[in-house]
Amino acid sequence: MDGFYAAVEQLDNPSLRGKPVLVGGNGPRSVVTTASYEARPFGCHSAQPMAVALRLCPHAEYVNVTDAGHMVAGDRNDSFGHAVIDFLARTVPVGGEPVQPAHPLQPHREGDEADLNDVP
Repeated sequence: MDGFYAAVEQLDNPSLRGKPVLVGGNGPRSVVTTASYEARPFGCHSAQPMAVALRLCPHAEYVNVTDAGHMVAGDRNDSFGHAVIDFLARTVPVGGEPVQPAHPLQPHREGDEADLNDVP
C-alpha cells in the first residue's frame, strides 16, 4: 500500500505515468503520504518530511493530499479488499469450513473508468 495513492494518481492522470510522484501535505511540517516507485531511487519514501523528499527529487511531480483522488481510490481500495477477502474465504477455510464473504465480489462492469489491472 506504500505506493497505492501515487499509483492511483498515475492511473487517473496519464501525464504522471513514468514520473516520480510525491503525494502529501504542503505545510512546513508535512510528510510524504506515498511516493511512486519512480521516486524511490532518489531516496523518497512515505513518512519522510516533504521538504527532504523535494530536495532529494526536485523534479518530482507533487500532488497535494487534499487534491489527490483518495475518495475515488477508496472505492477501488474497497473493491480490491473485497476481492482479497473473497479469495481468502474460498481458499483458506477457518476451522475446516469455508467462510462466506461479508460483501459479494461485484463483477467488472463495462464502462468503468479503470480496472485494478491498469495500475502500473
